[in-house]
Amino acid sequence: MSKIKNKAKNKILDNLADKNVSVKELSIRVGVTDKTIYNIIKRKNDPKISLANKIAKFFGRNVDEMFEFEEE
Repeated sequence: MSKIKNKAKNKILDNLADKNVSVKELSIRVGVTDKTIYNIIKRKNDPKISLANKIAKFFGRNVDEMFEFEEE
């Protein structure tokens, strides 16, 4: 399965604060562990495209609004 590459910058924390939602709640809603979400936030891991889509959908945004891609 495809992954977003280059440790994409993300806006997960900003959106969590805006919606007053915890990392735990987000992780449950998108079907991963809270550790996975923390690792994405800290840019230790890149999400698979399907997970990036689920995260964006949870916040009512598109993937490009949630993740900033850096060109190689």
